[in-house]
Amino acid sequence: MKNLLVAFVVVVIFGAVVSFCIGYFVSNKLGSTPTTEVRSTEIQKPRLLVIPTTIIQGEPVMIQVTGTNGLNSSTTVKEIIFAGKKVSFHTYNSKPTFFIGIALAGKVGVYNINAKLTDGTILKNTLTVSVRSKVQAPLGIPQKLGGNTTSSQTNLVNTLVKENSIIKALTTTPQIFWDKPFQYPIKDPIITDPFGYTRLTGAYTITHLGVDLRADEGTPVAAMNRGLVTFASTTVVYGNMIVIDHGFGIETLYAHLSKINIIKGQIVERGQIIGQSGQTGYADQPHLHVSVK
Repeated sequence: MKNLLVAFVVVVIFGAVVSFCIGYFVSNKLGSTPTTEVRSTEIQKPRLLVIPTTIIQGEPVMIQVTGTNGLNSSTTVKEIIFAGKKVSFHTYNSKPTFFIGIALAGKVGVYNINAKLTDGTILKNTLTVSVRSKVQAPLGIPQKLGGNTTSSQTNLVNTLVKENSIIKALTTTPQIFWDKPFQYPIKDPIITDPFGYTRLTGAYTITHLGVDLRADEGTPVAAMNRGLVTFASTTVVYGNMIVIDHGFGIETLYAHLSKINIIKGQIVERGQIIGQSGQTGYADQPHLHVSVK
């Protein structure tokens, strides 16, 4: 289950510019929370945490400043610098927190991270990014989208670019809609197509920036957490698709659905059934495509 969790959460929408360590929010036993929480009152020195400290291309990382209870009440985190650039951060569990996903084609090597405090203190840490193994596999075009012809291949790629632009333009809010761990969208998930491999479609290559989960036609699909529905409609490539903004810069996408149960602008709860799996759009058999941004 741990390996499945790692594989599942390293999913992003077209580009992996921003992602997150959902494993930080998902308990090993999904949906469970500890019955007793132990809080330390010990004064700790401020630290800049990087979780994890080593990843491969296309994976996410969480950066957090801890030990701020040891600071003067007037001292706060002024800014966080990642790879030489100032980044936006939010407060999670009373700690300044920032999430980022390294792109699949992102630079390999060591990234320097600094957190500057208002009292002049500078906290430092590093992130090491290694090369992701390249995997390729052929994937044809179903007859409903024109079959494996040159014109169909071109139309598919052009349409995918347009749809990705629409999704990328969806706005997200810094407000956090959720206060519970994220959960899987279907019961007993099995990954059939992993994140990050390259699909060979005729003369074109399409990177799979999500995961496909085994799901029969009509399998109930649940919202991974509470959030605001920013997209719920039919597209050519993604088929019937839902996008949920969970706040904190986190979004989830559910594609190829046979049915959509919710509407744009609606607030959905964690575990609420938002639709059913299917094979609409660029899909030749029933499954659920999930991406996390």
